[in-house]
Amino acid sequence: MKKVAIAIALAIATAASVSTAAQAQGVYVFGEYNHSQLESSEGEAIADSVANELDGWVQEGNDLGGDLTGTRNDSSDDSDSGFGIGIGFRFHENFAAELAYKDLGEATYGSEVAIAGTDPIGGNVDGSGYFDGGYESDAVILRGVGILPITESFSLEALLGVAYVDTDYHAEEGLRGEVPRSGTRIGGSDSDSDFTATYGLGASFQFTDTVAAYGRWERIHDIDTADYLDDMEADTFAAGLRYSF
Repeated sequence: MKKVAIAIALAIATAASVSTAAQAQGVYVFGEYNHSQLESSEGEAIADSVANELDGWVQEGNDLGGDLTGTRNDSSDDSDSGFGIGIGFRFHENFAAELAYKDLGEATYGSEVAIAGTDPIGGNVDGSGYFDGGYESDAVILRGVGILPITESFSLEALLGVAYVDTDYHAEEGLRGEVPRSGTRIGGSDSDSDFTATYGLGASFQFTDTVAAYGRWERIHDIDTADYLDDMEADTFAAGLRYSF
């Protein structure tokens, strides 16, 4: 996927080198800073379920006469920052097409319960149970942009397109330290790529004939991970600059 970003950067450089010819055709390039909100309802649910199971194990041990304490720590983080670059062609006052690369960042879903004390069955306990999962994604997006000029400088935008998303993901659950069945571990890591829909809204302000600033919200819907962490999607909030040739 990084090779695609390089290819888009080269296309931007080529557009700059032929700006005279491109001017009549409405070519422009853009770069942006993204704040991504990456969500997986299944990742959150698994992290919560593992912690609840461990809390229940501590309570069960105490009900049987043990002396256990459990300290829970949830460490999920579903937001990250990244960048985007792209090249576009404005066909009409109200329509443009864009090819973009967007770094979506990384999301993590984690929980850990530190357990200490005496278990009535397993004896001394000093360890923890945990879940650690997450994914990292980037995307190449082909989108259409509907443009509604409000004034000579200010316009509203609507986005609709298709994204090819590449995702690396991992999930691991286990016990460590002096805990009954200590060392138990399940999980793994993998990667997946697939096409999915994108849509969004935005606005832009034209400072000069060639330079504009824009802000956009865009959702990348139903990111595929081969059923490893389902129900994944990304909301990106971008601020960027656009240069027209």
